[in-house]
Amino acid sequence: MSKEAKPQFSKTLRETLKNSADALTKKEIVDRLEWDNGGASISVQEKLSKSLREQLRLGYIAAEVDTLGVTRYKVTGVEPPPKQFYPPKKPREECAKPGPKRRAQQQTKEDALKRIAKKEEKEAEEMSCETRAQSDINKLKQDLGVAKIPFNYQEAYTRGYNDAMFHSHRDAYNAGRQSVLKGLLKLLNIKGEVLL
Repeated sequence: MSKEAKPQFSKTLRETLKNSADALTKKEIVDRLEWDNGGASISVQEKLSKSLREQLRLGYIAAEVDTLGVTRYKVTGVEPPPKQFYPPKKPREECAKPGPKRRAQQQTKEDALKRIAKKEEKEAEEMSCETRAQSDINKLKQDLGVAKIPFNYQEAYTRGYNDAMFHSHRDAYNAGRQSVLKGLLKLLNIKGEVLL
């Protein structure tokens, strides 16, 4: 199904004025346009005002004031020139020759591709670290001769790890505390190294 192109509003307005026997007021034009469109026009008055102004300026429509002071519009007979569409002179490939700006864009694309490649290499290295850890676990399984590491072994490993972390944190805490106390004693001019 091909969709029919809607005629332009300005063309519809000129056709309405041509088909009328005499000049029309704005209200009469709105009534006829709403009737032609099935009464479903949302902004006919806005479109009409803009189109009338533009076509009066271009000379396609003339305005005359009757004896009662009402402005009426009629067609002057001057038609807008037909729109002509010219094909491009050069094929699209020839038109897009890389200038300095385009070369700069290509350079930034190349830089981005290099950064992405480096990031992928880094991720591959991290994956290899994970595979190394997996291979260490597999070696341990082979050394133990089991398909799954026993729970006792996992529990002992966890206890050892937690104990090591506790001692390293405690040592770091004590070293920090001593350096703070030494700084305070120095500020207060107290010889308290014996107390530490």
